[in-house]
Amino acid sequence: MKSFARALISVKRHPARFFILLGCVFLLATLMSAALSIQQAIVNADLILRSRLPAVATIQVDVDVFEHYAQMTGQWPEIDLAPSLIHEIATLPYVHSLDYSVEGQLFSSSLYRVFDEQVFLDAGFDPEWAIDTWSLSNHFDTYLEKFWLRGTQNPIPLDFAAGLVELTEGRSFTQEEIDDLSYVAIVSQGFLDANNLTLGSSFELDYNVYREPDDFTMSSDFYSRENLLHSETITLEIVGIFEKELIGDYIHHIHTHFDILSRIYVPNMLTESLSETWLEIMTRAYPEKMALRLAEREDPEAIIDPRSVLFLLEDPVDLANFNSAATALLPHAWLTIEDRTDAYEVVAGSMSMMREISDGLIVGVLCATLTILSLLILLFIIDRRKEIGIYLAMGEKKQKVFAQIAAEMIAPCVLAITLALFVGNILGGEISHIMIEQDVIAQVEDPNRTFNRGHLYGLGFQIEMTPEEMLSAYEVRLNLTTVALFYGAMITVVFLSTLASVLYITRLDPKKILM
Repeated sequence: MKSFARALISVKRHPARFFILLGCVFLLATLMSAALSIQQAIVNADLILRSRLPAVATIQVDVDVFEHYAQMTGQWPEIDLAPSLIHEIATLPYVHSLDYSVEGQLFSSSLYRVFDEQVFLDAGFDPEWAIDTWSLSNHFDTYLEKFWLRGTQNPIPLDFAAGLVELTEGRSFTQEEIDDLSYVAIVSQGFLDANNLTLGSSFELDYNVYREPDDFTMSSDFYSRENLLHSETITLEIVGIFEKELIGDYIHHIHTHFDILSRIYVPNMLTESLSETWLEIMTRAYPEKMALRLAEREDPEAIIDPRSVLFLLEDPVDLANFNSAATALLPHAWLTIEDRTDAYEVVAGSMSMMREISDGLIVGVLCATLTILSLLILLFIIDRRKEIGIYLAMGEKKQKVFAQIAAEMIAPCVLAITLALFVGNILGGEISHIMIEQDVIAQVEDPNRTFNRGHLYGLGFQIEMTPEEMLSAYEVRLNLTTVALFYGAMITVVFLSTLASVLYITRLDPKKILM
């Protein structure tokens, strides 16, 4: 108590010291508070935005690395992966389930694809955009329509488990239907309405195999009867009905929306059997070409195209961790993990810039605070050498003298740190939000900006975050973590700075001071 009383008297006698120390610490602590607040805001915004993403990832080919390898070696690298590696990735703790889709295509001259041009018109597009781009009749001289079979390895297809589409009536597949060759299907309500079908009814599609074009260019008569190598009728029973809500009015969203409604979900065993039929037909038609293709497959176990694999994660927040862990298991540099984190890449880039600035600011402030406070406190003590010498000559213990000096220093530091916590948080929030907003707007309005939405976007995982939605997730506010880090960092620096006074006081000799 005596040391504390002396500290108060000293502050009254020399208020300039108090306010100089208060001002210096306040300025430095304000910068520290702003930097830490920005960092925590970036972390929180990243978690918020990531939680809005679909918890889905797949394996894709990095085209640049793939082509570079081909140019360097003169041969196209292997893409297919062994099933054992796919399942090893699926055992990572972030993965909820694994599915891979063997796709197939069937044809019909009597069934219709799902399409409604009025949706395009209501969204404000010209009638010329209201065209089903997947309809064969829009590109070829044919009487057929093509329907894509989307195979699944799970009783509940991953598209359903991930929330891309919703099963509204009927049931999903049974494990027995997945394991055995079963002719069952899940279709959309729109498909039923367009073709006067109901749950439980059956419909027929044709499995057609056509000759390969000589120059890899499909002419207008490619789907003619003269070009047909094989045809058989496939009858499918409708066991489930799904629906999908149209989200957003982008032209790509609308086209993909109708393409999804025309999908037919079936077990992989069915699409695999169609692939085997295709292989048999094409081997008979092109024995030398097919023999060469089969010979190029080095690993007979590598039968899965990784681009057909989908991983459903437990939580979209784990996407970054899964990406790192799964990438480490991939055997080739041209294979990469793809997710939909690109949906907020605009604001992510801006936040990354702010993170670098705040990181540099934190390091600079810590070093500056330690240096300035140490010198300032040391100068104050040197200026009071005779006063300290008198205390020591009167028999005062060095510990009590240090306690008095520390009390004089800590009081303005604590006050300055507390004030700076709130001021820095407000300034950091205002300045960083303006900088990020301006950078995001500049990127969005950049005429040279390119889009690379990837395979998942094409499958229908088309979440699009507007700049307003992305910026709304960035909010600088005080929380327990920010307060704890701030006080911990600043108090540590103040403590280290006062060590200079401790070392100085312990080496003082009162006789020499007073002589």
